[in-house]
Amino acid sequence: MLDKLNLPTQINIDDFSIIKREHNHDSSLWQIIQEHKDIIGKYLPWPYQINSPKDLYNKTEEIIAECEDGSKYYYCIADKNKNLIGAVYVLNIDYKNHNAEFGYWLIPTQTGKGYITKSVETLAEELFKKNI
Repeated sequence: MLDKLNLPTQINIDDFSIIKREHNHDSSLWQIIQEHKDIIGKYLPWPYQINSPKDLYNKTEEIIAECEDGSKYYYCIADKNKNLIGAVYVLNIDYKNHNAEFGYWLIPTQTGKGYITKSVETLAEELFKKNI
């Protein structure tokens, strides 16, 4: 069995970055939820579970704990102006069988620009280096 992953806190990709989810992202994420809940919520259940900044704070605490215990790694996607536009995450990490899954979402105005493709490719490279 592999040891717990140790992934970078930030990865710069072309003209954008993926940054480990922290509380300093909560304000921007709250705004995204308010503006795009119905669209993102068509595909993911969590926007409807976040009904207040306190709910978002608690969700971020949960995500931070999952990152610390190695069960999930959640990154925010920030454009070249450092505005949050989405997220990509590694989940269902199976250390015994050396595999994992990806999840992601992006605000509608930023789709089709390669953010998700490049983010997943980059994280996949990091995971391959660590035998996942």
